[in-house]
Amino acid sequence: MKKNSPFVRYIGIILTIILSSLFFITIYSVDNKYTQSSVQPIDGMLILTEDDLDNNPSNFLIRGWRFYPNVLLTPEQYNENASELYSTYVSIGENTGLTDENGVAPHGYGTYVLTLVLPEKTETYALYLPEIYCAYRLYIDDEEIISIGTPEKDNYNAVTANRMITFDHSGSNAVTVMLAVNNESYIYGGMVYPPSFGTPVALNYQRGINLGLYLAVISIVAFIMIFCLFFAIRHKHQNAVLYTLMCFFTILFIGYPILHTGFTLSVFPWYAIETTSGYIVLFLTILVNNRICRVRHITNVISSAVSAAFCILIFTYTMNASFVSGVFIDLFSNIISCYKLLTAGYLLITGWHSTSEYNENYRPLFYASLFYASSCVWDRILPMYEPIYGGRFIEYGCLALVLSIGFMLLKEIIQSYSYSMAFAEEKKQMTRQLAMQTAYSAQIKQQYEEKRRLIHDFRQHIRVINSMVNSSDNNELKQYLSELSYEITSDKGAQSIVFCENTAVDALIRYYAGIMDEKGIRSQFHLTIPKKLDISDVELCTVLGNLIENAVEACENQNCGDKSVSVSSTVKGSHLFIVIRNTFNGEIRKFRNCFMSSKGINRLGIGISSSMKIISNNSGSINITNNDSQFQVGITLPLKSET
Repeated sequence: MKKNSPFVRYIGIILTIILSSLFFITIYSVDNKYTQSSVQPIDGMLILTEDDLDNNPSNFLIRGWRFYPNVLLTPEQYNENASELYSTYVSIGENTGLTDENGVAPHGYGTYVLTLVLPEKTETYALYLPEIYCAYRLYIDDEEIISIGTPEKDNYNAVTANRMITFDHSGSNAVTVMLAVNNESYIYGGMVYPPSFGTPVALNYQRGINLGLYLAVISIVAFIMIFCLFFAIRHKHQNAVLYTLMCFFTILFIGYPILHTGFTLSVFPWYAIETTSGYIVLFLTILVNNRICRVRHITNVISSAVSAAFCILIFTYTMNASFVSGVFIDLFSNIISCYKLLTAGYLLITGWHSTSEYNENYRPLFYASLFYASSCVWDRILPMYEPIYGGRFIEYGCLALVLSIGFMLLKEIIQSYSYSMAFAEEKKQMTRQLAMQTAYSAQIKQQYEEKRRLIHDFRQHIRVINSMVNSSDNNELKQYLSELSYEITSDKGAQSIVFCENTAVDALIRYYAGIMDEKGIRSQFHLTIPKKLDISDVELCTVLGNLIENAVEACENQNCGDKSVSVSSTVKGSHLFIVIRNTFNGEIRKFRNCFMSSKGINRLGIGISSSMKIISNNSGSINITNNDSQFQVGITLPLKSET
């Protein structure tokens, strides 16, 4: 296969880096809660006018939250003791406010408070809380609205869910939003993702687009997974098995918005499964990458073992997050980032080597690895990113890896299917040739035995004639010779029918004539095959064999009526015209103008498609017509031009 020059590959690398960087910068600017222009709280108070809500019906509450650490307040306690309690102001995503006994996040508990000053009219508002990986209670004014888990330390139970609540507001009173949270179990604590506030229509619109995009992506991946699972089971294809698992864990990795919207799930083990699934996708990517890039055995073993060990380490770490300190969490976060970058580097190196040494078809995986590496880098450069509609940088990177491998695997499956069809056609031709050879050998043997019998009988006739000559009984001799002549001329076993002068075609017709006689199918053959044909004898016999075999099968499927097959050919001008007619039951299976196989398998008919390809390659044409009881195939082939 022709390889691209290094210059072309370098240009591809530069373009991939530039385009992927532009992609991440664009979604950071456009699809990011932290970069949207909206009114923000100041010192624990958000003032919204009608114009503010008209301009921005959805506002992301990021900065200016008042936070009371180490206390779970109720509305009564807040109203009585708020002025006496220590508080600070936090920004969601930058500082949750939670600290453990060593002053390091994320374990701890506290209460977030925000006062909303809204327009003085009766209106329904909505507050959307994305997943909070700890137990919490939400109060609006003096009323408890929802409770997710149990935040009290004596009966602590952590669950997580996405929730949107609505409330009615009328009059000039301000609305107080309180969120009492407690995290004793996970690496994320408090409000990590900014909540949204605005009109129900605006918030539902955002949620609908977000969930719709995730559902679309998950549906596509699930469809690909089912297809690959079918192919893996039917053909025992190892790469298809690995890719099926990759799709499954990709769905687990990116399906959290749908799960958290529809269900209230315990933090353990669900978030550990979600987090580990992303690294299992990388592990399976390395396995498939090692197989298709033909890496050395020792490299394959080391890279696979390290990736598998890291998956186990991630699962163990997330399942035991309640026992680790904030310092260790920060350290392990840096280790995870390094692992992602090293994985991307490994995929790039092996992909570059593969495209340089083996096959340029592996380029999609190489460029997808480059895109994934870019997602890891920009994830570190732009940490303040929380998508409104789409996914996170790493999710885009993993999805690129999955889709690129899927594309390559699909090409491999198509090639394998094409090779299997070609092999099936070749096997069919060989089987036909073997049957023809067997039938021809049987005819030769029959003719040989018949000749032996004639020779043996002829000796006896000579003896009788000699005896009659000696006896001078001429009348009796004449009678005997007349009977002998009749016996010889009427002996069908000694006759050999020649269907046409082309030896190969004659053998083919002789073979199918015998089959039709055995099956009770009436046959007619009137063939003229000139020597001046562009098509070879092998290709001509392939076409005729496929079409006559289809005709015989069509007759066999008839339940009633006369069964017949006729094959005729004639030369007119500079072309050979061949017509094959057969009776059939009137049923034709077609899909998009292509004839389907009649063998009970949902696939295109190999015989007709193969014949069409051969005829087309030899500058010929084929015309297929039918009525309720007869099927006809007309073939036109050019004669060899005289020079």
